[in-house]
Amino acid sequence: ERVNTVEKNAEGTTASVKKLQETQTAQGKTISEATTTIGQHSEALKLTMKKKDVEDYVGGLGSINDLRNASFAQGFKYWSQNGNSAVIDSSVTYRGYTTAKLHATGLNEDKWYSLHQTIDVTAGEDIVASGYFMSNNIGQGFVLEIEYLNAQGSRVSQSSIGINVTANSNWIRAVIAGTVPVGAVKARYKPWMRRNGTLWIALPMLQRGKIATEFWLHPKDQTDIDKMIDDIANKVATEKYNQKVTELERSISATERGISLVSGKQETFINETYKGYVTKTESRLEVLDEGIIAQILKDGIVTAINMSPGKITINAAKLDINADTIVKWLTTKGIDTNLIRISGDKITIDGEEGVIVNMLDFLFKDEWGTKTTAVSRRNLIADPDFSSVTKKNIGHNDYYGFEGGYGLTWKSWGNVVIEKNTHIFDYEQMVNAARVDMYNYPEAIVNNGIHPGNEYTASAHFRTAMINGVRKTGKPRIHVCCVKFRDNVSYDILSEQKMDFPEPSTYYGEIRRYSFTFKVPTNYIPQQHALIIKVCSANADMRQGTAICVSGVTLYSGKYASMYNWDRAAAERADGIQPFNAIAVGGVNNNISPAPDGQTFDISTEKEVKIFRNIRAMQGINLGGGGFQQWGHIRFTDGNAGAGFYVSTPSGWKFNALG
Repeated sequence: ERVNTVEKNAEGTTASVKKLQETQTAQGKTISEATTTIGQHSEALKLTMKKKDVEDYVGGLGSINDLRNASFAQGFKYWSQNGNSAVIDSSVTYRGYTTAKLHATGLNEDKWYSLHQTIDVTAGEDIVASGYFMSNNIGQGFVLEIEYLNAQGSRVSQSSIGINVTANSNWIRAVIAGTVPVGAVKARYKPWMRRNGTLWIALPMLQRGKIATEFWLHPKDQTDIDKMIDDIANKVATEKYNQKVTELERSISATERGISLVSGKQETFINETYKGYVTKTESRLEVLDEGIIAQILKDGIVTAINMSPGKITINAAKLDINADTIVKWLTTKGIDTNLIRISGDKITIDGEEGVIVNMLDFLFKDEWGTKTTAVSRRNLIADPDFSSVTKKNIGHNDYYGFEGGYGLTWKSWGNVVIEKNTHIFDYEQMVNAARVDMYNYPEAIVNNGIHPGNEYTASAHFRTAMINGVRKTGKPRIHVCCVKFRDNVSYDILSEQKMDFPEPSTYYGEIRRYSFTFKVPTNYIPQQHALIIKVCSANADMRQGTAICVSGVTLYSGKYASMYNWDRAAAERADGIQPFNAIAVGGVNNNISPAPDGQTFDISTEKEVKIFRNIRAMQGINLGGGGFQQWGHIRFTDGNAGAGFYVSTPSGWKFNALG
């Protein structure tokens, strides 16, 4: 078929020659299309030649794609998901199509979150699933699965393959084929993630047969017939046949803006393994009144120079400059020198003499956006994890009573309890997790290191609480009061500041750290005033069955909290769970420790020991240094001779009655 047209109108003259040739071969069709256009208008002249050859098997495209809305153009219509972990990501596309994204973080067990669609099948027929996948957080791995279901919706069996995403930000294709087993009436296309990770899904297909063809939409989802015909011309026929598509473009245009010359060529080769190899070269030169643009494209790599008055923009994968270079200001995504390499969000420093940093904060930003400094700083709260709090026995297997007292950092309001380390608390563990609500909470007194007008950051770690075996949550609150004490107990609040935070998740049970930066009032007097730090909840109420847990409370000077270390060993030593081998008090020669033979508990001092309170010796005392009931042992008891003192001597026990 050949078409020649010449069109003249008030705008100018357009001459076009178009040739479409279709050849039927033993393997299929060969389509060649060539177009030459000359457009001459009052303000422009353009000459264009385009040619496209599609060689080898075109007609044998295999079976249709049985998945509806495979382009995700209609959101998740026809699709279902497990775990509400999938979203449409219009910011990430592949071959011009929108993608779907599976994402999960913070999981401590396998959840198998998935996106899936089901079609009707017949036992014994062949089914093949395919798709393109990419990840920037591989996590515990991904799987493409065909799940076979019976009439009741129960699984009969499945065919699956691991999605081999071996490198981040690279698209790969996964294909899995199977045969519908006896008893199955439906097949489900199901890519899923094992636990944590991020997976983009593009161009999903579920076809009948053994060979997955190049992507195309379900016929009912085709809206542009011309585009569908053009797409069919570019499909890979089957695994058995190769295809080559060659596209040429040559154009010269002159307009009032300037002159543009374009020369482009693209060759696409596809072999039996379904991996495409594309070579594309294009050169473009535009000479404009306001500047010059030169561009070269080869195999996806663009090199461009844009010259305009006062500015030159160079876009290249590599710029080789053989000269001394002076740069007044440099903004870049990547730097590679002998000692420092910067690539994306990764900085590598390889220096023999280390790194010197002058007055700089290194900040860590967690997944919720909270920033903390990696520089170690003094915590103004002396007991951040309640290790020095008295753990009162309240007769409960899973909780201690929180008992702050005079001279301690913390005191409690209401009924605060601390979780024991028992099996019922199946979420992320804190050290001394205190259960709090609006009315029951601990508070700390801080009067050391506080200066008027300075900026401070209070932070605390919060997590869901367990009430009657069920996880409960509420909004955390950090409450800071500037107070003046009337006596050692009561105080007047001069000013207060507080901040509430999002509720910790009951599903994940993870620890969330929140920070609150505030300024101390300028009328603060260090000798008369103090800060009270309260860690509580804005809406939780134990009477209504809601609460949260808190620990790891800090107060730092400046606008960032410092990195926190959960020192479980120190906390357990303070509680007497982890023993000391020996304790030296006041000097190296004042020791409390077990004897080397393990038979006695020894106190060794340089000076005499003075005790200001009564001594209760339940089994008596030996004044001669001997053992129990040996010579020198004195015991007060109601024995055979009556109530009184019994003394062990070389000649036996002696009795001394009272009085």
